[in-house]
Formats: sequence, C-alpha cells, structure tokens
Amino acid sequence: MKRTIIILFIFISTASAYSQFTYGPRFGFGATTIENVNGGFGVHAGVFINAEIFDRFGVQPEIIYNFQTGSDEQDAAGTTIDIDYKHQTIDVPILVFFPLSDHLRVLVGPMLSTISSATREVDGEEDDTYNPEANAGFAVGIETDTFSRLRFGARYRKAGTSSIEVTASYTLDW
Repeated sequence: MKRTIIILFIFISTASAYSQFTYGPRFGFGATTIENVNGGFGVHAGVFINAEIFDRFGVQPEIIYNFQTGSDEQDAAGTTIDIDYKHQTIDVPILVFFPLSDHLRVLVGPMLSTISSATREVDGEEDDTYNPEANAGFAVGIETDTFSRLRFGARYRKAGTSSIEVTASYTLDW
C-alpha cells in the first residue's frame, strides 16, 4: 500500500510539473431528446478546467448547468394528449482530449448527470408522479481553437436525456 501511494504521488507530481492548465466558461445550445420523445431545445452554461499533460493530450473536467425541453403527442381512445417535458440538470463530464490536427481535437469521456428540477405536463396539468433519476452516461465531441482563446465545437451527450450541442468556450491561463 505504501509503495502504491508513493508511485501515485510521483506520477501526479510529474504530470503536474509538465501540465499546462487553462480554465474558463463554456456555453452553448442544442437539440435535445427527453424520454425518447420529440426533440426540444436546450441551453447550457458552465466552467471547465483543461489540463494538458502531453503535447495537446490531456483531461478536461467540467461542471455544466443544462436546461432542456421536449414534447410529445399521444393518441388515447381517439383523443390527442400533449406532453411537455422540462429538465434542469447539473452535468459533470470528465473528458479526455487528443489532437486530430494543430487546431482540431476530439473530446470523449464519462459523464454524471443529476436532475435539479424536472417537470412533465400532460395536457397542461403537471404530473406529480414524474421523478426521473440521476444518470451516468458519456459525451463525445470535436473542438477547434483557431480563434486564439475562443473555441467552438460540437458534442453529442447521453445521460438519461440526450442532446446534440453546439458549444463555445473562452480559455484563460492558470
């Protein structure tokens, strides 16, 4: 056990010594799918920390607030029922990134999504029995940094709900 702790300490110290840290805000919008029904609109905002361990390869944990909507229509005994969904989640992806070229990189990794608020309205009446749970999932995307500190990207995320997002972030040095 002692040997494992020493090796882990040396690895973290070495990685930290060679790492370049950046951080900043991230925001975006996208198309969402809730409960496998028709897509809706979603927006998100949060922060990231980017630790480049080797040449443009590293890890990027984030904390993101999401607001997502969705709607569905179901036929029941000849009557159309309208169902509207609204979710507010806190997502924590831990992404690994690696370069495709000088200004293009791929991000992929696991994600935990916790529900801070969720409602389902059936024909305008709130459904009190609706209580979705926190979910584990993944995120995968591509990002470009051709505008100096400003980055643009696209992502697919899946953790209970799913979305295709367009993102923007601004990088600050540590």
